[in-house]
Amino acid sequence: MPDRARPSAAPLEETLSAAPPHSPWTDAYRRLARNRMARASLVFIGALALMALLAPLIAPYDPTLQDYSVVQTGPSWQHLFGTDALGRDQLSRVIYGARTSLTVGLFAQAIVLGLGLALGSLAALGGRRLDNLVMRCTDIMYAFPDLLFIILIAAVLGSNIYNIFLAIGLVHWTDTARLVRGQDREFDAVSGH
Repeated sequence: MPDRARPSAAPLEETLSAAPPHSPWTDAYRRLARNRMARASLVFIGALALMALLAPLIAPYDPTLQDYSVVQTGPSWQHLFGTDALGRDQLSRVIYGARTSLTVGLFAQAIVLGLGLALGSLAALGGRRLDNLVMRCTDIMYAFPDLLFIILIAAVLGSNIYNIFLAIGLVHWTDTARLVRGQDREFDAVSGH
């Protein structure tokens, strides 16, 4: 049998060095494109957001309209989800309720992201003492039950929707801060800083 020549490593190195580096956005898109559940969830959330935006056009009834002739009826062709104890159409209330749910989710997550990025970066870049201070505050936040702390903050500040955004944001920033701090530390270790 004739000896087969081994391919040299040079063409492989040239191919690897010629490939453009992937950005984090490109990597995230590729992972999303491969994950069926993530794609299905994205479609579902997009449809939910579209439904919330078009609520006045697609809701069959005014969600606050009370009709005592149809109190607590089951699903029917007139009221697909039935009615409640005041005769209000449940489907219309669900469609309009999606607006509130998505608003709370988006604004609370914006607060979580802002606090988490700021405090995580401060811990990673601010020196050992500042890192210890921020991480001990994070540990203290982990000690409180989330729901109880949200209820406490909402009770102290008052129960309007803006305070709910703030309460959720003030409780859930810890994971983001730890993640950002860890990524900054990992970058420093790799880059030799």
